[in-house]
Amino acid sequence: MAVVLAQVLLAPKVVAVTGEAIFAAVAEFGIGSGPGQVTYETRVVSDIARGPQSFTVGSDGSVYVLDSLQRRIHIAKAGAVTRTVAVPQSAYLREIHVTIDGTIWLLDNNDRILSLGSDGRPLSSSQLPKGMRAYDVLRITPDSAGPALWTRGYRQFSLGALPATVDLAETLNDKAGTFGGGIAAADGVRWSAHTEGHTIVVGAASGGSRIVVTPQTFGATAQPIGFDASGLFYISVQDAYTSGGFIRVEETIQRYKRSGERDGVARLPTESFVISPHRTAEITSDGQVYVMVPAADKLTVYRVDLGTTYRSSVARSSAAGLSQREDTARAQSIGFPLRSRRLVALRASEMNTFLWPWHLSYNFYSSGLPRPLGTAPNQTQLASDGQFIVGIPYNWGGFDSTHFSDGGWSHSDWATWQAFDGADGALNRYYPQPGPVVGNTQTDVLIGSAGIDCSGYVYAAAGYTSAEGPKKSTVHLRAAPGDPYAGWDAGAYDNVQPMNYFVANNDSHVFYYEYRYIDGSGISTLEAVAENGAPIQGAQQRSRSLRDLVVGQWQHRSWWTYDPGQTYAIPYTAPTYGCFALMGVRGEMVWYRFSTAGTTVRLTEITGGDPDLFVVADNGGVPGTVLLGSSWHVGQQDESVSLPAGNYFAYVHIYATSGGCVTWRITW
Repeated sequence: MAVVLAQVLLAPKVVAVTGEAIFAAVAEFGIGSGPGQVTYETRVVSDIARGPQSFTVGSDGSVYVLDSLQRRIHIAKAGAVTRTVAVPQSAYLREIHVTIDGTIWLLDNNDRILSLGSDGRPLSSSQLPKGMRAYDVLRITPDSAGPALWTRGYRQFSLGALPATVDLAETLNDKAGTFGGGIAAADGVRWSAHTEGHTIVVGAASGGSRIVVTPQTFGATAQPIGFDASGLFYISVQDAYTSGGFIRVEETIQRYKRSGERDGVARLPTESFVISPHRTAEITSDGQVYVMVPAADKLTVYRVDLGTTYRSSVARSSAAGLSQREDTARAQSIGFPLRSRRLVALRASEMNTFLWPWHLSYNFYSSGLPRPLGTAPNQTQLASDGQFIVGIPYNWGGFDSTHFSDGGWSHSDWATWQAFDGADGALNRYYPQPGPVVGNTQTDVLIGSAGIDCSGYVYAAAGYTSAEGPKKSTVHLRAAPGDPYAGWDAGAYDNVQPMNYFVANNDSHVFYYEYRYIDGSGISTLEAVAENGAPIQGAQQRSRSLRDLVVGQWQHRSWWTYDPGQTYAIPYTAPTYGCFALMGVRGEMVWYRFSTAGTTVRLTEITGGDPDLFVVADNGGVPGTVLLGSSWHVGQQDESVSLPAGNYFAYVHIYATSGGCVTWRITW
């Protein structure tokens, strides 16, 4: 343990205008490698700068900040850095929690949980459960039984149980309580949470009670932070958008009552951030809000009194994605197969981390005849027989799909791997595979088609493959534009909201962005890329810079910027095959915008599941944050909300499904 002392000069209290949050600095840290300073990365890798990843506040008010690059923790109290604890055994610290007895719990990039005594003595070191990576952990959180991991699927695991085998598919299950976990409120009720587009659904592990939170955002992801002792619920909302050709992220901390009504908000000055920490906010049990701001000249931790409003850092379109016909009241039936952000992230992550052996025999049909010539993916060109490769290889025009020329193929054909949960019950297998195409000496599949491209990756992650897909023809390698197998109108029949995404304005690339950042100043992306050299090429998770991008390079799109049936197509660049990028429309939640002279909004003719109805005000084309009315029951049942004359948004949220599609008719 190394201990150094340093004095810290605090900035004066920042007073906001009426209604806005008030920020008061409680600790500041200079930039550098000296005593009491934190280090930012000066050599930026892939447009990413790294630095302090998280912080926490102890029960005595002490502020603990990770100096991740220096493998140490600074502890400040009453405006001064009182201690620095060296953690030489760590590798890029990502997360921290301090218990009431002073024990320090840490998460590092080696997928380990470390614990230190209050004096800095190492106490324990455990690997994360099998299959879990450091970026799967949202935070270390307090629990009645001791510190626990809270995963991105918002499941909770006791640190005392590590190491253990955990099925991450189970951690992402959306039924609260099925696999235990959740975060405890002051009344002892345990809650789990997950995001569904613009909505956070929080459910009591014991069943019955739910909170549905809808932040007022343009195209955001939202993450729970936790409850305070009074039962108020705090979330972090990251809103990504483009402005002047730059990708920006605006983050707000928002507090909600259990009714779903927003009770407080503060916007973080993300325009000042020079890195993107793993976690920027902390909530104490007594409801104190703290945020960490890593600016170029110093890192500051503020105590924040939430306000009732905030000024956005960008002018937004107030009616994004609302077509003219959505302004007109009408009866409409909606049906879609349920997809969720959690499952998309899981599928994409599995593609990124899939480990498989390459064999030279894969360049030949089962008969021994060589496959038609083509350009093999970089990974396979360089691989020796039996070598293990990480990630699905990239190749333009290659993707996992379902082809029905004979009306009955239920597995991938020319693709390199089989869909997760496919009809044949297989996972991620490289070709040759059983079936009428792969292994068939009469096919004309190119070696070069063995791989997955950017849009194919999006298709596969969204579940539009094999048994999970809509069973419609996709892109055929020998079809020309306009032919029956030349493409498919994504979303024409299936209103899907897999995740938000960015697309290159020259229509050359598309990728999802993940919940958070992977290891620095960037949006964490899930994508398949064509960069030269393994392991860079292929399916992977990485970061993209939030600033200094080519002007106009990327366009942010979110699920509600598309109408049902609208597609985004990457143009054909070869005569023999092409690809379409699946751009989801909606899923698990459907919005309606309408005006009424005073009537009752009704959900009727419900089949396939349990939809609920919620109504908020139409504030100039933007959904309001105050819930005006709701109707929900456990089980399939008609729902209705009576309203006075006015302009409204109604949204239908799917709480449960009996499998497949959920349909209903909405009238007002």
